[in-house]
Amino acid sequence: MRGWALAALLALAACGRSEFVVTPDLRPSLDRAALEELGEPVMLLEVPALGAATLTRIRARNGNAVTWATVDERTVTLEDGLLVATRGLGPDLMSADPGDTRARLARGGADWAPRFLSWLDGEDQPVFATLLCRVEERRPETLDILGESLATTRVTERCKSPDYAATNTYWLGPEGTIRKSRQWAGPDLGSITVERLIR
Repeated sequence: MRGWALAALLALAACGRSEFVVTPDLRPSLDRAALEELGEPVMLLEVPALGAATLTRIRARNGNAVTWATVDERTVTLEDGLLVATRGLGPDLMSADPGDTRARLARGGADWAPRFLSWLDGEDQPVFATLLCRVEERRPETLDILGESLATTRVTERCKSPDYAATNTYWLGPEGTIRKSRQWAGPDLGSITVERLIR
């Protein structure tokens, strides 16, 4: 029953057109009480490169990796909150090795560490890249998550290679969990924002 309720809510959020809706901001149409009644985690996914935003729910777990899916089965997979794959978004991020990123977010430090990524190009061919990433800024910031304030630490990570440059931003809750992030998924897909609305 709850699965059907979430599907209906997702379709409603999509304004009756498509579950992957083109919208500048989905948040004004969301209601915390309605989402909480579903009794399961809900995450907001925003892909500016596609002009799209939608709600997602957990489809699968594999160790620390959690795959979140839209009603029409477009997915993002997060490992401890770090983006490791997408499917159904076009120039998908096929894989990413977060390495010790999670530990560096927690402890800080200006050391550079490699990040291995692969994505699809315009001809659906895989592209492989190694970026060097480091944490460059940490500061407190209060998030407003559907009307509730949450004290977080905003962490900015810079990544670079001879061909690419990216900035990732993470908002860590008091317990260290990544509650919101904006992470690079390749040169075509750009940065994806994910935000845990209901835990």
